[in-house]
Amino acid sequence: MCGRINLRTSPVELAEFFELFREPDWSPRYNLGPMQPILVVRLKSGGVRLAEPLKWGLVSSWAKVSSIGSKMNNARSEQITEKPTFRIPFRQRRCLIPASGFYEWQQIGGKTKQPWHIFRADGLPLVFAGLWDQWQAPDGSVSETCAIITTQANTFMSEIHTRMPVILSKESSKKDAVCTLHPSP
Repeated sequence: MCGRINLRTSPVELAEFFELFREPDWSPRYNLGPMQPILVVRLKSGGVRLAEPLKWGLVSSWAKVSSIGSKMNNARSEQITEKPTFRIPFRQRRCLIPASGFYEWQQIGGKTKQPWHIFRADGLPLVFAGLWDQWQAPDGSVSETCAIITTQANTFMSEIHTRMPVILSKESSKKDAVCTLHPSP
């Protein structure tokens, strides 16, 4: 499943690619993991599209503690309408999650794992389907969190892992032709 991403695209390029109202307050990052802020593109009132950082790890509005988010960085598409944590966000709080690439570890024999970096061959951002929610802590503070929607691996990814992020594209191109694989050092 998707547990590490990177977003190296500049704020100017992100604003242009996603047709944002303004450039996001974001610095390129090379290694983002669960419980860290990642950039999320959402529609605001009046149809304005903004990109803002949200904590990666969905905490439902009804959750008792925020620590549950560490286990909710991915939402399986096959169960998204059944699981209470994802059901309402799927209906009401969808988002786009930009990434320059994501990392996946391929099991090679016993305990050996080969890391792979997956990214678009043309250098444009990947666009993951995502969900977000808002949680209020007992002290009254509010945090917004998100999850990446995942699916079964396509032909391209299946040799590396059984799952992958749901990747959306601006153009109607084949999913298998959108990414490039490179072993990570």
